[in-house]
Amino acid sequence: MRKLPSTNLLVTFDAAARHLSFKDAAQELHVTPSAVGHQIRALEAELQTKLFIRFNRTIELTGVGREYHLKIAKALEVIRRATLDLLARDQNKTLTIHSIPFLTNTVLAPNIKSFKALYPTVCISIESQIARASIDPGELQVAIRYDKESNDDLCYREISRVRISPVCAPGYLKSDRANQIQLSTDKLGWQRWSADWGLSVEFNETLTCDGLQPVLEMAEQGLGVAMGYFPALTPKVRSGELELLYPEKFSELAPLYLAFSKSLEGNEIIEGFVRWFIEVVHSLEG
Repeated sequence: MRKLPSTNLLVTFDAAARHLSFKDAAQELHVTPSAVGHQIRALEAELQTKLFIRFNRTIELTGVGREYHLKIAKALEVIRRATLDLLARDQNKTLTIHSIPFLTNTVLAPNIKSFKALYPTVCISIESQIARASIDPGELQVAIRYDKESNDDLCYREISRVRISPVCAPGYLKSDRANQIQLSTDKLGWQRWSADWGLSVEFNETLTCDGLQPVLEMAEQGLGVAMGYFPALTPKVRSGELELLYPEKFSELAPLYLAFSKSLEGNEIIEGFVRWFIEVVHSLEG
């Protein structure tokens, strides 16, 4: 029986075939381009087949190389997924949740106990920061995001549409001097809402803050009118801590997503968190 090529040679070939560049393949594999070229030549010699056509600055797959890559790429992906699932199940029992502080305080922290009840052996790590967190491939991580990118090798699950509408403390607008509380990182929310409804609210002055949580706390204290983000803010309106200026006037923003590594699609813990989070958000909407 003829010996099969080593997995290392096949992984190198797969990277070079996907990128059609020895340099880019080398960056992915953390080796030098010359090392990639050497391994490709070794594989071609072992298979006694030319896999790439080499030009001055570019490479192309031969017909045989293209057909071979289509077949081995599927097998390598099965191996990757099986390995990552095994690591996630046996070694990586901590689920890291990346969230912004506002959603941590209003959605995650008040409800995470019910997720822990579903997965009692899983440790939970919640990392709250405004900056966009990176997700390492294969790591048991999930991020709550307001947008998605098509080229970041992540899987996105839509959770809900984010809606906005102005809110303030109960009875605040009975005063003669109405102020606006503006989130400094949201430059378009008020303009979007005003344009959608043809309304322009006049304020005496504007208070600015760089965090949504303190913006809403100032609104609760009766310091002004803030833009509310729903469904996360629905419980505060229901409880009477805040009230809507125009209860029937909402504008839709981008969807809310959960993002995680594509290699973990189908992972029991990740999929369980997705289901749980969707149920929590939908309970707020209802």
